[in-house]
Amino acid sequence: MIAGDREKITGDTQDVLRRKLALSGVANSDLQTLALMDRGLSAGVRSDILPVGLKKDGSFTSASRVFSTEDFALASGYVGRTIRTFGSRIRNGEIAVSPYRYADRTACDYCSYRGVCGFDRRIPGYALRDLAAVDGEEALRRMREISERASGADAEEHVHG
Repeated sequence: MIAGDREKITGDTQDVLRRKLALSGVANSDLQTLALMDRGLSAGVRSDILPVGLKKDGSFTSASRVFSTEDFALASGYVGRTIRTFGSRIRNGEIAVSPYRYADRTACDYCSYRGVCGFDRRIPGYALRDLAAVDGEEALRRMREISERASGADAEEHVHG
């Protein structure tokens, strides 16, 4: 990133780098886990690298983005199943172009294959999938619902095998 010896990097540069490299998203709310990820995290401190801050009493600040261990496991399991599902669909030849639109951004804005994918909204039948904003609790509720259906289907398949 920055050429040179660590000693030559100024404190200001280190602060800028930490902010640029800070993790976004959601962290597990388990304090022992967070302490292993950021050794400088303590009461009254906002982490430089995690989306977490602690009040003086050790509770999370309102700006902290954390899930309980159970909810974190739920989200991780959901993401894993989703990746496996998409992988299976791709292996089975399902490669339809189906970009999303979220607010004023689309998947096409970030896509390296834009010039070769063939997606064109001017062609009938081509449309963006609109994604609605949902808060963390609603996202977890939906993941829980989908996970429960998937668990039921897995159990049903196991019984009827």
